[in-house]
Amino acid sequence: MPNTAIYYKIVKCNKTLAINLLKEILIQLLNIYKDADGYFFYSGNGDNIENLYNHKILNDYRDKLKETFRNNPNWENLFQSPNMVCNILKWCFTIVCKVYPYPYIKVLVPKYKFTINKYYIPKCIMS
Repeated sequence: MPNTAIYYKIVKCNKTLAINLLKEILIQLLNIYKDADGYFFYSGNGDNIENLYNHKILNDYRDKLKETFRNNPNWENLFQSPNMVCNILKWCFTIVCKVYPYPYIKVLVPKYKFTINKYYIPKCIMS
């Protein structure tokens, strides 16, 4: 990972526990979709992952996330972000998969004439 993501290197987690926790969280979230390539969610306008219900779910799991992904100095910023759900999920996927930045696909929404980001959930977490 590049130096811009140095704090990703200091975060410690048990990968099995992290995957199980993320599965538990993702099963409860709204606006998780499935296509031929796997499970995914959108970030941006429209039917995206950011809604009050999903924010509440992640806030309920705040302590478990902090306990599972130890040494992260950035938790408070992640939980205060307007795109909290997307940012926390991408961050967790980055730690579990050791991929930075976490990849996404730009998708055009013809009805509204704008693009949104489509993030696939790693197959090791949901398949």
